[in-house]
Amino acid sequence: MILSRTQSFSFRASIILVGSVLGQGVAFLLLPMIARLYDASVLGSVATSLAIMSVSALFISLQFDQAVIVASEQELPFLMILSFIICSLWFLVAVLLIAIVPFVFHDSLLSSFALDWTLPPLIFTYGVFNLLLNYRLRRNHVIQVGFGRVIYYGGGAILQVVCATLFRPIRSVYLLVQIGICTIVILYLFPYAGMLRLAVRPMDIKLTVKNLATVGKRHAKFPRYQMGAQVIDAFSLQMPIFFLRIFYSDAWAGWYFMASRLLQGPTTLVSQAVGALFYRDSAEKHRSNIGQSKTVENVVGGLLRISLLPMMLLAVVVTPIVDRFFGGTWAPVAVIVQVSLPAALATMVTSPISGYMNVRGMQAATLTFQIAITLARIIGLATGLWLGSAIASVAGFSLGMFVATFFFCRYIVKSAGGSFALVLKDVLPHSLEVLALSVIAIVLSIEGLLFTLVGAITMTIGVGFVVWREFQRGGFTMVPRLPPREAKGE
Repeated sequence: MILSRTQSFSFRASIILVGSVLGQGVAFLLLPMIARLYDASVLGSVATSLAIMSVSALFISLQFDQAVIVASEQELPFLMILSFIICSLWFLVAVLLIAIVPFVFHDSLLSSFALDWTLPPLIFTYGVFNLLLNYRLRRNHVIQVGFGRVIYYGGGAILQVVCATLFRPIRSVYLLVQIGICTIVILYLFPYAGMLRLAVRPMDIKLTVKNLATVGKRHAKFPRYQMGAQVIDAFSLQMPIFFLRIFYSDAWAGWYFMASRLLQGPTTLVSQAVGALFYRDSAEKHRSNIGQSKTVENVVGGLLRISLLPMMLLAVVVTPIVDRFFGGTWAPVAVIVQVSLPAALATMVTSPISGYMNVRGMQAATLTFQIAITLARIIGLATGLWLGSAIASVAGFSLGMFVATFFFCRYIVKSAGGSFALVLKDVLPHSLEVLALSVIAIVLSIEGLLFTLVGAITMTIGVGFVVWREFQRGGFTMVPRLPPREAKGE
């Protein structure tokens, strides 16, 4: 009985969630201190480098690290070796790029895109980190996955503060800390026992190369479609940083970077935990030919119920939080967070279930939707530029992403044999109550009462009522709440 509970989806997801909460919780608490140590211009430059890292990490292993989750047991060691070889080759390419570009182009090209000697180790360590994280997840080593997140996010934030205090709070120090903490996590996650067994085993080089080629061809959809989809998504997610830096200033890029860190902290905790376990379990169920329509419906409905109220409250309290902990020079961060909430909601709900497309081999459809989402983001940014407002660009980016991602989420649910309409019908009462509470908050804000005793009492009663009503309907959960029905494959 105890064993079955420890192997349940909820228990394993909670282990990863605790790791994310501890790690990102520490990082979230230290954000104000980091913001005071590094000025907005430095963080704007750092944000550009981290954006390049995020995009590069998606093709540094040609997405074969994602195939580790869905591959058969026989293919697993060859996928690991293949991924690491590709990571190493891309590292050499990045080194050559940094060395050659100044001789071919003017140095300003490197400085404009914040490219320097930190880029090769930055993308290499991050790529290997993701590979080992997926390997541990495949093995169901959720404790290691959770603790790895604690080290990466929490330990990284602590090291940022320490190193910025001991040395100079400059861009190179920030990026060196990122490389260092990634290396520490790699050493922790590395499968020493498995690699030792592989090393002492007699190896036929010819057969190994043949197996590597066979496994690469078998999972060719990952580099062919999934890599393109992920690179497009990551680059378009980072577009506001480049856009704001080019058309407005480094300060706007720094404000956006800090706002995204502030927003992603609380919103990605549950999303990462649920998404990681859903992807792994979905692949396992698919190999066992088990239908997943109810699972997908419950995950989407549960994430909507969990996220709506906290996001509304975040919109209310973000302004005094930024004023109190960051200072007046960071005031635009609060507005950026508020207008970015639609995009955050769409990502939190859709990202965890997107792994289902890989499980079903539907990477081409994912690529098509990511292109559509990117076009919606570009249109949003361009609309803001046409209006001559940086905030309008961020708001347009967020709303465009929300609309396009809504259709992607609907497609995934239908692909699993589920009903998106039933999910929305189940969440509708809670949504209307959160909307009513939002209207009350807006009225209180207009009257100048929101942050007074009257406003605090009113909002507390309102939140209590919304929470009580949701628990009456079954609670904030991802267990089955929809009525039993026939579903494809079930």
